[in-house]
Amino acid sequence: EAKSHVQSGTDSSSHSGSPDVAKPAPESLIVTVNERFNKVPHLLLDIKRALDKSIGEEETKQLLANLQQQYDKLLRELTEEQNNPALSYSRLSEFVMRKENIEKKLERLQKQISANLARLAMQEKIWKEQAARLNEWRTVAADNPELQRIFADRKYLFDDMDDAFARLTRKISEIAALSAKVNVLQTKLYSLELELNTLVQIKKGGEIAQTAPSILSLHYYHLLSKEMKQLNAEEIFSRVLGQIRQAAGRHRENLLVLLLVFVLTIAIWKSSRTQKSSVTWRAFSTRPFATAVFLVLSCLMLARLLTSSLTLSAESGGFLFIGILLSMARLGEVITGGWLYRHLLLPMIFVLILALIIKIFNLPIMLIHLIIFLVSLCGVLLFGKNLISDKTRLNRGNRWLLQIITVFFIVIIGAEIIGYSQTALYFFSATLDSMLLGLVCRLLYLISRGLLELLLQWIPLKVFQRNSGILVREASPFLAIVYGVFFLLVSLVAWRVFPTVQEGMEYLADMGLTISSYRITPSHLLVVFLGLYLIFSLSRAVQAILLQEVMPRYGMDLGVQFSINRLIHYAILVIGFLILLQALGVEMDKLAILGGALGVGIGFGLQAIVNNFASGIILLFERPLKVGDMIQLGDNMGEVKKLGLRATVVRTLDSADIVIPNSELITGQVTNWTLADRRVRVKIPVGVAYGSDIQQVMDLLLECAENNPRVLSQPQPQAFFLSFGSSSLDFELRVWVTDFADRRPVLSELNQEIESELADRGIEIPFPQRDLHLRSVDADLLKAVRD
Repeated sequence: EAKSHVQSGTDSSSHSGSPDVAKPAPESLIVTVNERFNKVPHLLLDIKRALDKSIGEEETKQLLANLQQQYDKLLRELTEEQNNPALSYSRLSEFVMRKENIEKKLERLQKQISANLARLAMQEKIWKEQAARLNEWRTVAADNPELQRIFADRKYLFDDMDDAFARLTRKISEIAALSAKVNVLQTKLYSLELELNTLVQIKKGGEIAQTAPSILSLHYYHLLSKEMKQLNAEEIFSRVLGQIRQAAGRHRENLLVLLLVFVLTIAIWKSSRTQKSSVTWRAFSTRPFATAVFLVLSCLMLARLLTSSLTLSAESGGFLFIGILLSMARLGEVITGGWLYRHLLLPMIFVLILALIIKIFNLPIMLIHLIIFLVSLCGVLLFGKNLISDKTRLNRGNRWLLQIITVFFIVIIGAEIIGYSQTALYFFSATLDSMLLGLVCRLLYLISRGLLELLLQWIPLKVFQRNSGILVREASPFLAIVYGVFFLLVSLVAWRVFPTVQEGMEYLADMGLTISSYRITPSHLLVVFLGLYLIFSLSRAVQAILLQEVMPRYGMDLGVQFSINRLIHYAILVIGFLILLQALGVEMDKLAILGGALGVGIGFGLQAIVNNFASGIILLFERPLKVGDMIQLGDNMGEVKKLGLRATVVRTLDSADIVIPNSELITGQVTNWTLADRRVRVKIPVGVAYGSDIQQVMDLLLECAENNPRVLSQPQPQAFFLSFGSSSLDFELRVWVTDFADRRPVLSELNQEIESELADRGIEIPFPQRDLHLRSVDADLLKAVRD
């Protein structure tokens, strides 16, 4: 059939005429035909390569058969459970997760099949185009003997092409048949999904209805005794033992878990013997086995909750959670103090283990509600007693936690009393699941912090070791957000808002607010928050490394270091902001138009702010002021503490911070005492009485300057006789000090030393002299003065 398609079917296309094929002259046609024949071997190699890369039919059929078996098993179990009145919501969630697991595998398989079909279809299209052209030229060759000879010599190529096309067509048919089977199974899964959604809605509706008699009524205990008579303990234990044997039969998985626990235990134990272990990690490293068990089992739990690839039965999941709880009982003192560990954490762990045992053994429903009632009653009595008698030991957060748990237990007791047994079971299981999840997230957060501190201490770079506390503090909000989002998603599943974590993530990702053509979703807000957090954290980390490791090596001035750091900070912010906009899907051309419009508005409405911003840029680049400089504006003198893009902060000598707009520093007159050099000159005026030895006074002043350790020898101190004052001979001592901060202390020291030396040498410091002329004096006063 393939040969007839080439020799007759494609010939007919030539008679119909192809508008895309021009008929060249005979000479050029020979060259064209020859070139076309030379391309045929390459085409055959491409077809062979496409066939070799196509999916294996047997492997795909086997995978499809396995998925079909999983679907049949799921459908059979669901059919059996539909008639079970004790069908739990968690069991339905397990069915949903198994369905999603099959669905995702089918989607991956369908994508693989579609990609193969597209690749083979492209090769088929190329082959048909080549065959159509060659057959058209074969018709033309009837009038050209040389072309007939070329076609006769290359006849074997037509046979190879026909064979390749036959294989290609057969492969396309086989893959298309597999695609049809996948579509059939996907349709069945969709029907199963609708059925599961109906059961979930029915189960949710039954949780707020009165489904049992009051636990205080005799009818309730009549039903309980009836169920206990029908209880077959041997059957329960045999089922649980069967699950244990089934779990023990998974040798590869069990060996991997044991190996991970052993390796982690050794690694954690060795980390406790190093001197570089952090304070947080030391609490875990002293309990290596419990920490290793908790980490391995928690990772398995996370894999089960976040992905549908790992599905566990109720019994296997129960044993997994019991192992986590036992390890948490050993690590509990890390979470809480001694009193809370004994009075809150251990009772909670005991209740959680009891609930898991009830779930594993699948006890009669009436017995389960009786146990729930008694546990809730004990919880109310215990926590109520702690709230009343131990107020001083509880902080506000712990008190609120105990109050919330007590309220939930009271609701459960009330629901059991009035006959809303399913509501009580719902609140009981959701509360315990949330408590377990909160404890797990808290421990994982502390372990992550400890591991991060330990890792930073082990990194050979000193900058990471010195700043490990700062880096961990910067990373802590990120870790808290990650575990907080995880806690929120799983709590929504525990409280049966969503059947699985995947559906919760999809719903939260789809919900949002549409503004114009943009849609704002919680995922966008989370990306914005994390993006800004990472941008600022990166900026702070880069600045710290530059200030501590890079710039000191080159002996840069403090002001230069600060200016470079500020510029790098603004550069990282701008680049990070643009990357964040790209990640959110904002088009840069629209942003440029918006920026132009905003620029015009800013130019008119925010002139002062723009002026200060431009002045801040000038200050950073031109650097007439630096951080640490002593400047004077009018009567205010102080040290520059911060150079911002809008304003500069100056701290006066009285420790008052003055915020000065940058435009005033650029356009106004500013005295910078330390712009080029921090050395300053100090002037000490001195006046002595007339008749004093001038040379002795000048030698005395120079001697005082030379004896002061703060005074520089170069430039040399100088003493000057300036003028004849009204009552004194005026001298001035001029000295240089290393730093502006030494100016006033040196002035005070030299004044004290000069006064002491003048007194020792008998040189007088005169008072101002005035002549007093009295125009009129009282007679009695004049007489008294004369007497």
